[in-house]
Amino acid sequence: MRILIFNWKDINNPTSGGAEVATHALAKIWVQKGHSVTLLSSSFPDAKDKEQLDGVNIIRQGRPETTHFLWAFWYYQRYLKGKIDIVIDQIHWVPFFTPLYVKEPKVALIFEIAKNLWDINLFFPLSTIGHLTETLYLALYRQIPFLTAAQSTYDELKTSRIENVTIFPLATNINLPPAPYPKEKIRTLISLNRLAPIKQIELTIKAFYLLSRNLDTQLWIVGRGEQKYENKMKKLVKNLGLESKITFYGYVNEKKKTELLQRAWIITSTSAREGWGLNIIEAGICGTPAVVYNSPGLRNAVRNYVTGIVCQENTPECLASNLKKIITDSKLREQLSLGAQKWNRQYSWDKSAKITLDVLQSIAFQRPNSRDPH
Repeated sequence: MRILIFNWKDINNPTSGGAEVATHALAKIWVQKGHSVTLLSSSFPDAKDKEQLDGVNIIRQGRPETTHFLWAFWYYQRYLKGKIDIVIDQIHWVPFFTPLYVKEPKVALIFEIAKNLWDINLFFPLSTIGHLTETLYLALYRQIPFLTAAQSTYDELKTSRIENVTIFPLATNINLPPAPYPKEKIRTLISLNRLAPIKQIELTIKAFYLLSRNLDTQLWIVGRGEQKYENKMKKLVKNLGLESKITFYGYVNEKKKTELLQRAWIITSTSAREGWGLNIIEAGICGTPAVVYNSPGLRNAVRNYVTGIVCQENTPECLASNLKKIITDSKLREQLSLGAQKWNRQYSWDKSAKITLDVLQSIAFQRPNSRDPH
């Protein structure tokens, strides 16, 4: 089967995230199963125009937010039309509008519907244009089969009258060392996210401020992102007098990330919404439970009081209260740690690849498929 993926970024893009990690992990296995995979993606500084990575053919051109969409349309029309079996239109806020020009069978891959993220990330009137664009494309894509990872996104797609939706779980690429790193002696929290307004890391910092007034704690903020937002977070830390208690690690490699996740006591996230929450799954495998906001995606990545705690209210006060609950109760902390390890080890990319590949083959060759869990 010849698979073509439209996606705004690829895994080697320095600003890529969990969606790109998941897409590449799946594509890599599809190639191993004997299929051909081509990914049309945007360019970035020092990027090669063409590259093969783990058997996946990556072709890059244009800027991810703008010109890439037009270039992908042109490249498909010029070189690929009629030479592929199925197209995957990966949607990150804005789709490629493939129903308007792609005649081959199509699947939409989406990890999250933007909804309130338009308001967090853009000013009026651009936020309103974003909402209108989302309403338009969801209507246009109603006859297109969808793949998604989170139950929250599944429910929102169904509400938007998208009938054919298949859920597949996400796994991780975490490689645990032979001897695990011990937990820090001081109570340590970790935030592992791209530094961007939609991640709402300022709310994590405010919750930590409330917690640290009565407990000796520290917070590690791991991840790179938008410099303006990072500067804003560092200014907030300084204004709250937390410079000695909060460390900004920036980007870390996979080995260091695993070490930090094992050493931390709890991972926390206050994102407005997520496609799944791979960072939560990674932490769980490392034996680190989570306390998260009750946001789409995050609530699906945590089993309440099994692998962590989902906040009843999305406020720094509620987050701080739940963090304190785990920090001060060693029995609960051990219970959640073991639960997180056991629950999250059930996920594997092989299982995810099989589910998604079954869907792709059924659509490409018009075979009945019944993967809808409902």
